[in-house]
Amino acid sequence: MPRLPRVYVEKILYYVTSRSGYAQNLFVDASDFYEYVSLINNYKTQYGFKLFSYCLMPTHIHMLIELRNNISISSIMHDINSLYTKAFNSRYNKKGHLFQARFNAILAEKKDYILPFLRHLHLNPIRAKICDNPKDYPHSSYSRFVDPAHRGHPDMKEEIEEVFRALGGREEEFIGYTENVDQKELNDFKKKLHRKNILGSQEFTEHIKALIQDYVQEQRNQQRLKKVRPLYIFIAGATILVVVIIAGYFYRQSSAFRSEYQKTLALYDKTIDMLRIERDKALKANMDTKQYEWKIKLAEQALEDAKQAREIEGYAWVIELTSLSGLQNRFIKIDTLSFEDGRFNSNNMKQEGFLATNYTKNVHANGKVVWETMQSNAKGSTVSWRGEWDGEKMSGVLSRRYPDGRVRDFSFVSKGQRKKRG
Repeated sequence: MPRLPRVYVEKILYYVTSRSGYAQNLFVDASDFYEYVSLINNYKTQYGFKLFSYCLMPTHIHMLIELRNNISISSIMHDINSLYTKAFNSRYNKKGHLFQARFNAILAEKKDYILPFLRHLHLNPIRAKICDNPKDYPHSSYSRFVDPAHRGHPDMKEEIEEVFRALGGREEEFIGYTENVDQKELNDFKKKLHRKNILGSQEFTEHIKALIQDYVQEQRNQQRLKKVRPLYIFIAGATILVVVIIAGYFYRQSSAFRSEYQKTLALYDKTIDMLRIERDKALKANMDTKQYEWKIKLAEQALEDAKQAREIEGYAWVIELTSLSGLQNRFIKIDTLSFEDGRFNSNNMKQEGFLATNYTKNVHANGKVVWETMQSNAKGSTVSWRGEWDGEKMSGVLSRRYPDGRVRDFSFVSKGQRKKRG
């Protein structure tokens, strides 16, 4: 069955499977399973996708996902798997790839296939002869459906309620639907998964194929554009060469500025000012001003991009924590920090009752953004955060003080680039 292009479609199901390379184990012990589930939970919070079920097997994983917020399935799987690979390799002193290069995804119509997929996915451990009942396998979402106490990590409450509405029942009906099933029905569904990568009505299938065709055509157009883009760049560069040379004069003469970042902003400002002067002269002379207008827009966009590169408000980072206290007690190494509406939040701390707080932010002369905040919870614990964002990496320290006076210190560094919130 050929792989589908990674198109983004809302309100449908993506049944995702990802396997290890060379049939090696993805998980060595229970803490590895927990690490992967924590990553699912963090990225689910950050990206906002719906997670209807998951099953982590020794050599492969299964997830049933609905996309939201214009975040593609490729972004989700890449970020989760790549970060888990780094954590796994670090823990076991390994190198190289852990997963196969590409995951597999089947696109399905939600209303007809959500329940069959849930049953198929949760029965994977039984088919593999790992256990006799899905409730006995601890590394799937089955317990989240049958026991309300298990619905917090990852947070699947919204999705589970949606499944119950589709089922027309709750826990008991879900158990009966999953466990009391005809074997022929299961086998027929499994064969369908091997034969097709789009499951649904004819109308649904044609709609998805049309989207895929549009996506493929867009990719081809972009490839053609790449071939002619050097010519466009040359022409555009030649037309503004004089402007850049003149602006460079101001750049070299700006000794009053203390940083490359500030010099860059000043360069863009001077360039825009000169272009506006030339445009106004052309306007007075009844000359065409289009060439100046697009140059001004280009420079203004470059200036805005330079400023936005130092912005933290409205963005989130996945970070990796390292203990500085010399204690060997286990702690969650991966966290997500977010800055939204002037408030700071930590996924891990939120689960322990630490509420979002205001944060202070300063941009230093070298362009580095330095932020600080403090959080507390009802149990009397406090956490002090101090971080730096240099446009490429978020790093910093946190200090946690417990009610009994104990203090634990950590350093942190971002894993990958910042992500836009919302």
